[in-house]
Amino acid sequence: MANGSGQGWWMYHGDPQHTGYVSSSGIDSSNASTLQTLFTVQLGGPVLSVPAVVDGFVYVGIANSAAAYGNNGGALLKVSLATGQVEARFDWDIPLGERDAHGFTGMGCTPAVTGGQVFFSAFNGKFYCLDADTLALQWVTDLRYGDPLHNQPVNNDLGSDGDPVAAGWSSPVVAGGQVYVGMGEGENPALFGFVYCLDAATGDVDWLFCTCKLQAGQDNQPNEIPAAVARGQVPSMFTVVQPDPANPPPTGASVWSCIAYDPDTKRLYVSTGNPATNDNGLPPPPTGWTDPHAAPGCTVSLPPGVAPPYTYSVIALDAATGSLLASFQPTQDTSYRPSDLDIDFGGSPTLFTYTGGGASEKVVTVANKNGSLFLLDAGTLQLKASRQLLPYDTTGQRIPSVDPHPISQALSPPTPDNCESDQNQNENFHGPFGTPAVDVANGMIFVGMGGPNYHQPAPGLDMQTTPFMRAVAWDTLDDAWPMQPVSVNLPQGTVQVQQYTNAAAAMYQNPGESALGSPAVVNDVVFCGTSFVSLYAFKVSDGTLLWSDQLGMQTLGLNGGYGYCLGPAIYQNYVVAGGLVNGGDGGVLKIYGLPSGSSSSSSSSSSSSSSGSSRSNGSTGSTGSTAGGSSGGPAAG
Repeated sequence: MANGSGQGWWMYHGDPQHTGYVSSSGIDSSNASTLQTLFTVQLGGPVLSVPAVVDGFVYVGIANSAAAYGNNGGALLKVSLATGQVEARFDWDIPLGERDAHGFTGMGCTPAVTGGQVFFSAFNGKFYCLDADTLALQWVTDLRYGDPLHNQPVNNDLGSDGDPVAAGWSSPVVAGGQVYVGMGEGENPALFGFVYCLDAATGDVDWLFCTCKLQAGQDNQPNEIPAAVARGQVPSMFTVVQPDPANPPPTGASVWSCIAYDPDTKRLYVSTGNPATNDNGLPPPPTGWTDPHAAPGCTVSLPPGVAPPYTYSVIALDAATGSLLASFQPTQDTSYRPSDLDIDFGGSPTLFTYTGGGASEKVVTVANKNGSLFLLDAGTLQLKASRQLLPYDTTGQRIPSVDPHPISQALSPPTPDNCESDQNQNENFHGPFGTPAVDVANGMIFVGMGGPNYHQPAPGLDMQTTPFMRAVAWDTLDDAWPMQPVSVNLPQGTVQVQQYTNAAAAMYQNPGESALGSPAVVNDVVFCGTSFVSLYAFKVSDGTLLWSDQLGMQTLGLNGGYGYCLGPAIYQNYVVAGGLVNGGDGGVLKIYGLPSGSSSSSSSSSSSSSSGSSRSNGSTGSTGSTAGGSSGGPAAG
C-alpha cells in the first residue's frame, strides 16, 4: 500500500479532504440505536484527539502518560478492535519544562496510518514515524529545534521564561510519499508558525513555508526563514530573511489543526490562528457597513488596525513546492460581536465538491472561532457565502449570554448586557473550534459549537440558546433540521430563540455542554462528541436522537466541568472514541459496534430512539451493554 492510500479512518477526519464522511459501513438510522459498548479500554492517560482505525486496529495517542516519569510524556498505542487489547505501544518522556501552553505532555493529534507507517506530531515539538505493525521507531524529526540530519534549519525556541514553546497539535496528512504538518505556538510573542513538507521515508524536510508575513509588500516564498530562528549553518536551499526594523514580522499564526489535501489539484489548504504580537482584530468591515444586530443606543467598539496577512486565515499552497497560491482572511463584520478578538481558525478546512442546480464545483468550508462558517472557492479562496452560527433572538438581536465580554474577569461574573459586551474587546469562546463534517449524499454540513469549558468569562457555550452542533444545508447555509421558538429566561429578561425540535432530546440539557471537536457522518447518521464527555448519534434528515453514551465523568476541575470527547472514528460497523475523564488515569477509549448479525436497512423511514432520548442533566444515556471488560493500560503492552 503506497503512502497516501490509507484504508478505513486512516487519518484526521477520515480522509485527506477531511470530509468526516463514511458510506462503507452497515451503521445507519435503522440500527444506530442498537450500538453496544464492546470494550472500555484504560490507556494510561487522556485522549485529546480522534483515533485512527485501520485494518482492524485503533491507533490512538495519549497525553500526560502514567507510564512517563511524573506524567511528563506520552504514548501511541495500537489496540485490537476484535479484543480490546493493547497490541503494541510507543512511549516517550520529556523534561518538565517542555510541557505545552496548557500543561499537556504527550500528543493531541490524530495519527496518519498508511504504507505500513504511523505518523504523528507531539507536544515536545518532534514528529515521529513508527512501524505500523510493531510501533518500532523508524525516524523522528525535531521541528522545534534545528535538526541538521533531517535538513531542518529552524530553532523555534525563543521567548521569555514561562512562555510556551513550539508544540505539535497539527495532525499530519500524507500524500505521494510526503507528509505535511504544521508546527508553532500562538501564545508566545517570539515564536513563528510553519508548514513542513517531510519525506515520508526519511523524515527529511523537502520544503517549509512560514505562516508569518516576513516582508511588507511581498508574499512569503517557500523555504524563507526569519533570521531570529535561523541559527548556525543553514542549508543553501533556505533563505534567511532579515527583518525591517521599522516593520518587524508578526509572530504566531500557528497551524492548530490538520492540513487538507486535494488529490486532483495537488493543493494544500491550511488554516491559521492569531498573531501573537498583534491582537488587533481582523480587517475592518466593508465601507459603509452598519451593525444590523447592535443594541439600540449602543456604540459598538471595533478593534483598531488590521491583522497581518496569513494570520486568522486560510491559505492554499502548492503541495510539490510550497508556493503560496491564494489566501483568505475574514473581515470583522463576520464576528458575532464586532468587539471579538483572537479569532483563530482552530479546526481544519474541509474540501468537497458542491453539486446543485446543475452546478458542480469544488468548495472549501471552514469554521472560525468568531462563530461563522465560510464557503470558499477552492481555486481562488474567494468568499462564496458565510453564515453566523451563533444564535440571535427572534428579533435579530444578539443574546447577552452568547459570547459575553464582561469587564470583570473574576470567576463566574454576572452576564453583561449586549452593550457592555459589544464595547469590551475580548475573546470569543462560544464559536466553533473544530472541523465541519460534510454529508456528500444529502448536501449538509455539520459543525460542532462552543469552545473549552474552563474559561471563566464564558465556559463551553450557553446551552439554553445554542445547540452544541449545527446542521445546515450546504447550498443556503440555512438550518436543515426542524426548529421551534422557545422562551429563555436570562438575568436581563426573557428572550425568544429558535431551538432544534427533535435534537432537543440531547441538546439544551447540560450547562456549558459544547462540541469542541469534529462531527462525523456515516450513511444517514451524524455523530458528535461533547465536553460532557459524551457521544451522540442523530438522524441526518431531521435531528432525531438515535443513541448516546457518556464515556466518563467530567473532572470537575477548573470551572467545574473539565472534560472532552473530541469525536469518533468510524470503521466498518465500529465507532471508536476517546476522552479526557475523571478518575483512573484521566482517559478512556471506547469501542462500540452493532450487535452480532445486525444488518442495515437504509430505506427505513423511521428510527426507534434509544433510552438516551430522555437523557438530561447528568444521566449517562448509554444504550449499549458492555460486551467486553476493561483492558489495556501500561501493563498490557
